[in-house]
Amino acid sequence: MKTCLKDKFATLSLLKKMKEEYKTLVYKRNEDLWREVNAHFTITIKESEERAYLSSFTPEGTTLFVDNSNLDPAAFTHELLHLYLKQKQTWILRDLSEMTLNDNELLHLFSQPVVLPIVWNTTRRCPCF
Repeated sequence: MKTCLKDKFATLSLLKKMKEEYKTLVYKRNEDLWREVNAHFTITIKESEERAYLSSFTPEGTTLFVDNSNLDPAAFTHELLHLYLKQKQTWILRDLSEMTLNDNELLHLFSQPVVLPIVWNTTRRCPCF
C-alpha cells in the first residue's frame, strides 16, 4: 500500500512529539498503524521498569512502556496492535472464553484448564484486559 504525502507529513508531525530515542520504533511497516491509533488515543511513551513492552489504559490516556535496553520496532508494533484491537472493541480472551462454552469441539480444544491460565496470566500481567 502506497502512503500518500499527507500521511507522511502526519507521521512526521507525530514523530516530532516523540523523544528522540523512541523515533526508531516507528518505521515504514508500522507507521500507518501508529497514525491510526494516535488518532484515537492520547498516547504517552515511557521507559518500562521491567525489561518488557507493556500497554496501560486509563480514562486519562494510554501509556506504552518500552524496554529502553531493547528498542525493538516489532515489540512496539505488538503493543500498537493491542491499542488497535481495543479501538475496534475486539476482546480476544473474552470472545474465546464465550465461544468455548457454546461449542463442544472448541470446548475440547480450549477447555477451562487451558483457557483460564491464559486469561489469568494476561490480566495479572497487564490489568488493562
